[in-house]
Amino acid sequence: MEALKKALREAPALRFCLLSLAVAIALLQLGWNWGRELTTALLCGMAACGALLWVLRHRALAYLCSVGTVALWWSMCWREALPVRIPYRLEPIPALLAGQIRQVLRDEPPVLRVLVEGELDAQALPPVQTRVLLHVFGTDGTEPWRTPGEFLRAYVRVRPPTPAQLPTDFPEWEYCAHLGAQWVATAHREGVALWAREGSWSASLFRWIAQQRQHVLHAIAQLYPEWLAGVMAALLCGDRSKLQPEERRAFALAGVAHVLAVSGLHVGILAAAISIALGFVPWQGLRWGIFCIALAAFVLLTGAQPSAVRAGITAALAWGIALLQRPVMLPNLVAAVALMTLLLDPAQAFSSSFQLSTMAMLGIALLYEPLRERIQELLPWMPAGIVQLSAVSLAASTVSAPLVALHFQMFSLLAIPLNLVVVPLCSLGILAGILSLLAYPLSSAVAGLYASAAQACMLPAMACVHTAAQLPIAAVEGWSSIPLAFGIQWGLLWLLWAPNLRVLLPRALTVAVLTLLGVLAVRPQHAPMSLLREHILLRQLPLTEGTLLVLLDRYPHGKPRPDRALERYAQQLPGRLWILYAGNSSEYAAVRIARAHPQCTVIQAPEHLLRALLASPGHPSSAATAPTEGHAGGAPGKTAPPHLR
Repeated sequence: MEALKKALREAPALRFCLLSLAVAIALLQLGWNWGRELTTALLCGMAACGALLWVLRHRALAYLCSVGTVALWWSMCWREALPVRIPYRLEPIPALLAGQIRQVLRDEPPVLRVLVEGELDAQALPPVQTRVLLHVFGTDGTEPWRTPGEFLRAYVRVRPPTPAQLPTDFPEWEYCAHLGAQWVATAHREGVALWAREGSWSASLFRWIAQQRQHVLHAIAQLYPEWLAGVMAALLCGDRSKLQPEERRAFALAGVAHVLAVSGLHVGILAAAISIALGFVPWQGLRWGIFCIALAAFVLLTGAQPSAVRAGITAALAWGIALLQRPVMLPNLVAAVALMTLLLDPAQAFSSSFQLSTMAMLGIALLYEPLRERIQELLPWMPAGIVQLSAVSLAASTVSAPLVALHFQMFSLLAIPLNLVVVPLCSLGILAGILSLLAYPLSSAVAGLYASAAQACMLPAMACVHTAAQLPIAAVEGWSSIPLAFGIQWGLLWLLWAPNLRVLLPRALTVAVLTLLGVLAVRPQHAPMSLLREHILLRQLPLTEGTLLVLLDRYPHGKPRPDRALERYAQQLPGRLWILYAGNSSEYAAVRIARAHPQCTVIQAPEHLLRALLASPGHPSSAATAPTEGHAGGAPGKTAPPHLR
């Protein structure tokens, strides 16, 4: 608490950022609905008023005007940048998309996933300038429009992002908000064409970066074995498309998934290596210039991910301030970089990577020094290196772990001890991997030696990750992970500052009770629920001894379609499970659920009975919304048997 008070007192950028965020969130919650023209005029007026007050030396009023201007700018941009939040699934509509590829998210034929910015002309809507998450099917890897910077035209089917209905659903709305995309579109390869090759420097830079990334990925594939190539591509190039789902999940369960994303860890390792390598340069300005150029090249080649960009700017500013012989106030620096990022791109506030990286850096800035001193005081025999790693890991996870649980519904119980082992090994592997890529154009033999060193470092790290992920106590998943993460992380800090055993025991009991109450409060309640899935109408009814699921096909004559999220959700339901179904997709889902659930009974029921059970007055997923394709509706006079009500 003292560290937080000191940071707020000595970091004006942190105070300004927190106050502006609070006002912007309040404006957003109040439903500020002025038009863009009026809001822009108000913004200009407030900015001019703030500048005038500053000239007249009314500093307090000028400060408040600045806070109001920034908050109004953020709230206006958030309203326009966020995708539309529609609570239920809508059918896609035909549209024409013409725009530039900003980012390639997945390129694994026959599927290509890209972020496109341009004009979307839907039949039912006027043309809009927007960002679209585009999925192209049927690709073979030879298309000329697969690289960032290219302009394309595509006939697509577009819809708003779908919010997660079940805890096991993919959070598509949050993912699109993270990317700044307002729409989700699908297209076939035959309906996509290269529009024009832009001759501007930005488009040329995009294409050059894409080409260099392909060269780097090719070198990684040549230097490393298949089982390690995907991990090294993520570590060195920020390309996680080659990672298997099992590897992603293992790193997430172990609590070390942050090493797979190019972030402050990678930039910090490279910054330390560059600063050591530039020690022979006598001119400080030249050293700082070379340092910034090298960091910028690394950030661009790894895809210019927001977390890496912020870490690079922070490192460059920190070294520049140190060269000017000024004290580096890390909380103020982190807040200033976050403030500049949000002023340039307010939609970054909804990016999970921005939130996690900023909060982790802020946790290190605020808590690292007190934690290091306290751990050294409690364990004076521990080596200084282990103390520093423990303090960094605990400081970062204390602030970011509840946010990770909120975004991904997962809290790793082994994150802190595993970070002490995996992060140093991965750091050495990253350094050896960078040296192998630098040596590859000159000598494949020397590059192979560095690659062998990287493999020797990554082998025990991967073994630790996979072994920990298989343990039953590796992580807690679901909504209960949120209070558990908050209680354990902040409770551990409270326990560390206990002066003696008499104080420690009551504090430990208090933390345990509060955490248990929080877990019980967010425990899922299996209340009656109706959902409109992509291919199935779902009704969940709680029974005295379990749960009843009613499944009815939306398209009775369609071929069976899987619903993996529904299957995972049903497999987690406690007690006995009864499933009533009618239709091909419903039967497919029911059989797969029954194979995995220990106490499941599957019954094929008449369609009219299921429509009666699915009927829910005023609910958009009632039986009246289901396409029948010529089938007659359920008989209105029939209801479920008494034991199924």
